[in-house]
Amino acid sequence: GLSAFLVAGLPGAPPEVSVDAYPPAPLPAVPPKASPQAFEAASRLGSVATVVGDVLPLCPDLGNQALMANFSLGPWLHVGSEVQHLGLVEAGAEVSVRGRVARWWEQKGHRFVELDLVVVGTGERPLALVRHTAIYEPASR
Repeated sequence: GLSAFLVAGLPGAPPEVSVDAYPPAPLPAVPPKASPQAFEAASRLGSVATVVGDVLPLCPDLGNQALMANFSLGPWLHVGSEVQHLGLVEAGAEVSVRGRVARWWEQKGHRFVELDLVVVGTGERPLALVRHTAIYEPASR
């Protein structure tokens, strides 16, 4: 069966992104268990920083890192990412992933969370917007 689906395109013009809307925040010393209560309490996510090697980690991977650094998870599944690239980054540059929990819901017994993220480069320059969706608690069978 189908295990992955990709759609790519070029928008007419990139969106105006205010990095101020995504302020940096410290990572939690002890990430709380992923739950609606933890998502409600997380007004903003702790920032995940990484240095870019020869290849920039894929934005979905950066979204996974942000989720795992901010919440304690049992078995979980990355189910989708919407990415809009806004700029280029050079090898050796440091980037940070910042954001917030956009929403969470339950469907067919699975519990989902969606993160609203921005990848920020040198000089507070936005590099990508990411909507990252995961099943943080699969339905028990």
